[in-house]
Amino acid sequence: MIQTPLLPHQKTRIAFLWDREIPNGQSARNLWATSPPGSPFKAMHIITKRLISLFESLSNNIPLGGLLADDMGLGITIQAIALIGTSKERLITNPHCSTLWYSIPLVSVSSLPIKKR
Repeated sequence: MIQTPLLPHQKTRIAFLWDREIPNGQSARNLWATSPPGSPFKAMHIITKRLISLFESLSNNIPLGGLLADDMGLGITIQAIALIGTSKERLITNPHCSTLWYSIPLVSVSSLPIKKR
């Protein structure tokens, strides 16, 4: 699909986005701090301070997805297209993935070296 090699910082961002789309991804769990033993709560969200009781499932409270935003010229469009290009493959291996939505300026897409099939 894309023949342009990705730079190291682009590969890192794509790996982060992949992880954010997987229900048990490491980056999703990093937002929750586990409660100490004996606490009536299982975990606390480190930003919102929302508490999860011992009877709630933590996996149901982890929102998936993310936002890729950076300065112009760092290859955000090529990263988004690379992520889209691997989405079908990931949906086959992980049936819990949901719909992906990306917004890319049309002028950016028309200037990329995309191999037609």
